[in-house]
Amino acid sequence: MPNELARNYTAKADDTYENVIAVLGAPDVLERFRMRRGLKEFRIELRNFFTDSELDDNAPMIREATWKLSADENYTIWFVEKGDTATVLDQFRWSPGMEF
Repeated sequence: MPNELARNYTAKADDTYENVIAVLGAPDVLERFRMRRGLKEFRIELRNFFTDSELDDNAPMIREATWKLSADENYTIWFVEKGDTATVLDQFRWSPGMEF
């Protein structure tokens, strides 16, 4: 279970994946996917960061990391991969019982 610092942590837009895991530790769940149209509702807000042509021509690779902060709170951070670096794209705190 993460410490109090992790529960109060908010990622900054220029944070890298490595910087975030230095604070939060390894995520409980880590997924990678190409940003495309037709995403699940949980990920739909990510579309706001890309144009249609970016999604069609060169769909970016996204790294989705989720930490289970408590029985009532999860914290997901999405990172966009550019070359060898993954930087924060968006983040969301949510209850495990939420329906999307």
